[in-house]
Formats: sequence, structure tokens, C-alpha cells
Amino acid sequence: MRIFFILSCLLSSVLLWADPWGALTDYDLPSPSENGGSSLGDSSDNVGERYLLRPVLEGRTVKVRVILRGEPEEAMAFWHEKVQDAYNEWFFNTAKHIRKARREREFADILPLLDRGIPIEFVEDGEDITIEFVDQKEIAALCAAQWAGACYVFDGPKIYVPGNLRKQKMMVLLLHEIGHSLGFSDQYMLARDGNTHPLYRGDNPDNTVMNSRQHSLTCDDADGIVNLIDITRHNHRGGNSGWRSLCKKSSVYYVGGIQLGIGPYAIRSKDDDVWNVKTYQNGALKEEQDFAPRKENSLSPFISFPEEVIHRDKLNRPLLAQGPNGEKIYYMHLYDSSFRLVTKDGKNLLAEERKKLVEQGKPLTRRSVWFYANKRESFLLAVKSGSKGVVYYTEGKNGEFVSLEMRFNKKNHVAVWGGSDVASAGVPKFTRPVAPASASASSGSGGLSGKLTEQVERKLNSAQQHQLMQEVERWYFNN
Repeated sequence: MRIFFILSCLLSSVLLWADPWGALTDYDLPSPSENGGSSLGDSSDNVGERYLLRPVLEGRTVKVRVILRGEPEEAMAFWHEKVQDAYNEWFFNTAKHIRKARREREFADILPLLDRGIPIEFVEDGEDITIEFVDQKEIAALCAAQWAGACYVFDGPKIYVPGNLRKQKMMVLLLHEIGHSLGFSDQYMLARDGNTHPLYRGDNPDNTVMNSRQHSLTCDDADGIVNLIDITRHNHRGGNSGWRSLCKKSSVYYVGGIQLGIGPYAIRSKDDDVWNVKTYQNGALKEEQDFAPRKENSLSPFISFPEEVIHRDKLNRPLLAQGPNGEKIYYMHLYDSSFRLVTKDGKNLLAEERKKLVEQGKPLTRRSVWFYANKRESFLLAVKSGSKGVVYYTEGKNGEFVSLEMRFNKKNHVAVWGGSDVASAGVPKFTRPVAPASASASSGSGGLSGKLTEQVERKLNSAQQHQLMQEVERWYFNN
């Protein structure tokens, strides 16, 4: 099956807010095995094996196949030169910034490597990667995205770049996609949350070629190369104190590829309702644990849940907290998203994501909650934009289930019910004035969950539907 890693460099002017380097989310994961799963074993032995920086560090030459569409064969030498230049530039730029900062002694272990560039051999078969130069009109179809300017396809791997653009723009696209082949993630808002490693990344506003607004490699890209080299080699440059960014006037320090103040927890969903927490220390994976759901006595998002924060990051955001009954709460902050996972006795009680978005120039906030209600998998989602918003609630699936959608504006709200567990299925839209946010916020909560638990597998009558609507409304205005 052909798999597209959605890692595309856009040509549109809608891209906002540049960010620094980041490694791809699977940079420290093993390559998929032949049977479609993942090869198992010590993850430290697999770091970087999906990408091309690792073989370069092992002294191997990268074998590249170049394909031209609509170009005479004699033009091949020109395109070979451009590909070699683009790969070399990632190393040469890093060496340049090291010397510009007069830190040659500090990076003496990698300067000879950087000065040599990335060795390339152009081949017709047995390639490590294929780079295909095509007409710009073909990009959308080849990249399976109407907005793509170029793309890196994980399956192959393969890069598609338009060859009929101006030289400067084409080279920027080529640098960007080659960055993916080395292990770097996108840094523009539409993609960075989805393909950036939660810990191996920077967190300051400087530019990078991995954000399509930047037209050349920068000091942040140089930071990225140094960090990817250290991550791949398991090198803790600077010991526990780390090393300072190559960007002038920057106060950022990295330890083992992780910026000080980021982490140490990486939270990811796994196998539907199972959540995984990786704990990193000094840039290396220390431990990993899966948390299956606790289907009975799970945590309801409608009930107040006090927490005591144990550990905060440099921005005073929580990283680790404790609940009133010994619950352990993990936090992860990734660009404009924050994740929260409530656990106890090796089980997850509730998972939550808060995310800031921009859609058609308007800021949005989105809050998603995964939990169990009445021993059934449940999901709660709220999207807000100014005074307008919508909230979705689902409980159960593939059979008996409850679903509720509520839309809010300044004057009223509309509720739409559905699901086999709702009495009088197909209830017409129910409209009434919405209580002021301040009044809703002051209302008590928590009465619903116990009553629902007592009536597992029973249909909701109109009174119970109204009660659930009140709980959902309070939750919406309280968050």
C-alpha cells in the first residue's frame, strides 16, 4: 500500500507563525517490519533508522535515483548537481553557523563531518531515495493534496518537486523535502502538530526552512542538524547542562536533543482507547508505559477534579500532577496543543487535548475528551470561536449508543439527539435561550454521572436527556 507522510511544503501565503527545528514524530521508533508491524527490541538501536541521516553518520553513501519528466536526458547533470547541492547545504550551513559563533572547539567532533557534506551516488536502481522532478500541475495529484507545492512520500521513500519553477523557489522546496528525508518535521501551523516529535524539537519563534516562509537554511536548522546527530549517536553534548543554541542572543539550551524546559513526557494514543506515555531523561527514552482504559468507575469530565501540580515547565505549565485519590496526571505541551492524561493503578481514567487553531483567519479553540461512561467508550468535543460554538457528546458505539450535538450563539442554542439509546429517536431540534456564561459557570455539577451509572443499558427518557444537556452546557461554559 502506498503511504503518504503528509509532509508538504506549501506555496500559499496563508502560512503563519514560523517555528524552529523539529524531528519527525517517529524518529526514535523502529522501521515497520515486513509483515506490516514494527520491529521490536531496544528502541535505542533503532533511532533514526527510518531516515537518511543515520547511514551518513555510519559512513555510508546515500544512493539517489533522479527521474525527470518532460526534460531532455542531457539535463540530468544539471539536476544531479542541484540535488547534491541541496543535501550538502544542510551540513555546510551548520558548519557556517558554528564558525560564525566562533565555537569550533565546542563542535570539533562533528566539524570534519559537516565540512565533507553528504556523500551522494546517483543510481538507476538499488536507491535509498527517489527524487522526481515533475510539472507543477502534477504535484497535487502525486502528493494527494490540492494545496501541496512539493512532498515527501514515506513509502519508497520518494520526493516530488516541480522542476518548472524559478530556480530559487525550486531549491527552497528541494531543501525542505530533503530535510524530511534526513528526519526533520514541518514547522508550519497546518502540519507541525501532526508530524513533530513531542520532545525532539525547539520552542522559540526563529525561522527555519521547514516552515515554508523561510527561503534559506538558518541557525535553527543548524541547531536541528546538531541535535539530530546527537540523538542518533546517543551523544549528550555538554553533559547535563547541555549546549546553547547557535542562534545569536538565544538563551535556549539543549540536552540530548531536547530543549531544556520541554518534556519530559510524550503522550500518544495507541490502539483506540489505549494511551502510551514515554518518559525521557537527558535526551534518551527512560521508560514507557501503556495505559488501558478503566471502564468501571472512570473519571467523568462533568465532575470537579482538583489536582496538585508537582512539576511545572519554564512557562509555568503543569507537567505532572496528583489527584485527590492518588491519581497520577501527565501533561504534554506541543506548540498550540496541550495533552492531559489521568491515570491510576496502570489504567487511564480520562484523556484530554486542548488545541488552538486558525480557520479562515479566525481563531478557534478545540477541546477533546476521551473517557468511559456507563462502561462504554465516550467522547466529548467542544469547538469555540468567539460567542459561537458547538459541542458533541457520544457514548457507546456499534450498537446501543447516545449522541448529542449542541450549537451555541449569543441568543440561543440548538440540541440534536441521536442514537439507539435515546427514547423517541429523532427528537426534533430543541431551542431555548442560553443562560449567561457567568450563571452557567456558577452552577453546580456532578449529579448526572451517578444517576446514569445506575441505569446502564437503559434508554434516556426526556428528563434524562434534559439533564445530560445541562451537564454538557455547564461543561462547555466552564472551559
